[in-house]
Order: sequence, then structure tokens, then C-alpha cells
Amino acid sequence: MRIVLTVSAMGSGGAERVVSLLSDEFCKLGHEVTILMISTSEKKSFYSLNPNVNLVPLLSGVKKRTRFLSRVRIMRKYFLEVHPDIVISFLKHVCIYTYFTLRNTTIPYILSERNDPNQYSFLYRQLLKRAFSNASGCVFQTNDAMKWYRKKRVKATDRVIYNPVNLSFIPENLTDVKRKKNVLFVGRLVKQKNIALLLNSFKLFSMHHDDYFLDVYGDGPEKHDFFKQAKELGIENKIIYHGIKADWHGIEYNSSLFVLTSLFEGMPNSLLEAASLNIPCLSTDCPIGGSREL
Repeated sequence: MRIVLTVSAMGSGGAERVVSLLSDEFCKLGHEVTILMISTSEKKSFYSLNPNVNLVPLLSGVKKRTRFLSRVRIMRKYFLEVHPDIVISFLKHVCIYTYFTLRNTTIPYILSERNDPNQYSFLYRQLLKRAFSNASGCVFQTNDAMKWYRKKRVKATDRVIYNPVNLSFIPENLTDVKRKKNVLFVGRLVKQKNIALLLNSFKLFSMHHDDYFLDVYGDGPEKHDFFKQAKELGIENKIIYHGIKADWHGIEYNSSLFVLTSLFEGMPNSLLEAASLNIPCLSTDCPIGGSREL
């Protein structure tokens, strides 16, 4: 089977991690797999990929900035030339592009919701409802997400599928691990992750547990504010900042506590992975229900 997985780019996000794992499994099953990146001209991936995966930057060779209809035309030309057996799209704007590209064609496509649609603009919500209503199949990360799209009835091709976890990174003999004195956070430094709650909570925690440190893995536009608030709270010397590391599992498997302070999430990869490492986990009960279902 010829499978095309469609994303914006293969950065360090959760959806991209899932795409890397799915593409590897599809290759092992003998399928011909392509990852089409619709928003970049660079042929690169943050996560390691199966050598048999064909990584295609849609905008390679395109010199000027593409508008919506121009990109739809480029995508449509690509799909009609390749004619895949199935297209699977991730992330909201990619799903919308896929819908407008493949409507009125015979190419089937699956759309995957990766977050809380309540956070999107009115226009995005309306476009996504239309796209998901016409897709060949839809994948949701939580039951609450499926209910948001299917207020009246669930379609036969709808599925709730949790994110996969790569078990190869899990060390052996995790039953007798000596825990180090730390709190672990893994995620992008963006408003969605509610960094203020993370730092304020750790401030209170450290007042009673002065020998603990906060290990932080991630990067993002809120990085400056993160360190500014940490300094204002007087806990900057309690934070160990590691940046982005795909292999944090082998370093932090003996952490005392993993925390997720997000305002909203789909199905958090970092929480799944921390739980797989037997790290005690603490999470906000945020929409759209991923932490609660776990």
C-alpha cells in the first residue's frame, strides 16, 4: 500500500513524534511510506526515521511565498502524480489543506485531531467541522474530542486512538530504581503549557523540599518569560535547563515526579512516556480529556 503521511514539518512536536513512529511501523509492514511536509522546503526531521521513508518537502524549489490556493494547487498536483492509496493528515491547518486538496478526487484521506478544537478560532472550527464531516475516516485522541465533532452521531469510520509509545527507549529493571530528587517537565515553552503554574507550584514545593531540582526539557517563545519568572520567584538556581532532547528518557527515567501543567492538550506524549517509565505523574485535568482518560 502507498501511504502518505501529511504534516507541516518534521519538528520536535508531539504530532511529529507520532508520525515518525507510525511511518516506521508502516515500513516494517511492507508499505511504501512518504511523509509530505507542506510548509517547508527543507528535507530534515528532528526525529530519526526509518531509512525506507521518503521525506518530501512540498515547497522545495518554490522561491516565493505560497498563498492558500497556490499551496492547494501544488499539493493537488503532487497527489494526482503519486496517487497514494491513503493520505493521513495531522494538525489542524494540514487537515484543512488536505480537505480542499483532495475533495472531488478518488483519493481517500484520514484526518487526525491532535488537540482541543475549542481553542481554535471560529473560522478554523467551521472549516474543521466541514473537513471532518467529509473525510474518509477520522482519528481522535480522546472521547471528548470525538464528541466535539460528532454531537449527534459517531460515524462508522471514526476511531479514538491513543498515541503510540516507543518501548525501545524504556530501560530494563525499572522496578528497583533509586529516584533522584527532582521534578521533571518535558514540553514546549508556550502559553498552552501554563509555565506560570509550573514555576509557582515548584516554588511552593521547594519551600518544603529544598533539596529538589526542576529539570526542564523544551524550548519555545515563552523561554525568556520562563527564566524571568523563575528569577522573580527566587528559584532560578533550582532549575536545570536541558533544551530540546529527543532522548530524555534514558537520562530522566529515575525522576521522582513528572508534572504536566497544561491549559489544554490532546493526548500528551510526554505524559504517556513518563508513565511508561514508571515515573510518578501529576497532571492538570485539562481539556480535551487526555490526562483524565490516561
